[in-house]
Amino acid sequence: MIRHLRLPGAPQGLEIMVGDGTDATRRGLASRELDHLIATLLPHQTVMRLAEGRPVVRGRDDIHLSLSHADGTTALAVAPFPVGIDVECIDPTLDVTAFDPELFGRRDFAFVQGQAEELRPEHFYRLWTLKEARLKRLGRTLADSALPEILGEDARLGADMATGWLTRGDKRYCVGVCWGSA
Repeated sequence: MIRHLRLPGAPQGLEIMVGDGTDATRRGLASRELDHLIATLLPHQTVMRLAEGRPVVRGRDDIHLSLSHADGTTALAVAPFPVGIDVECIDPTLDVTAFDPELFGRRDFAFVQGQAEELRPEHFYRLWTLKEARLKRLGRTLADSALPEILGEDARLGADMATGWLTRGDKRYCVGVCWGSA
């Protein structure tokens, strides 16, 4: 099933679609399902993958895409401006205190640590998805870039990002999106 996802604060022109899938090799939608998702958002457009895997619309500099897969779901963002998206399947047993503060970002890590224990995973996943989404928006990956700090000095998110939550059966997901000029 393919659905629109609306995120509070997302700008006009940003479309987010989420599709359920069971392709273990892609962690989300099978290739045929993914083609259908893209065709739903971009009829009459040809989408291709760059060498690093990033999807682009052939011959259209005014359409930006970002794609992310997690266990059982795929998220696709389309916008007339640079955009990055990340989706993560929530692991309720994840020990967020085990992460290296240098890797995660000292300010963001301190914020997560300062939350009530039961809220730490939610804050961790919100920040993690936004970190990955920001890297994607900039055309980078975790392999070639450090995770950016997301929170400002006042512990607030920037105006160019939003997160949302999805529940699919017995799984819960966090979706993070960043937009704006690169």
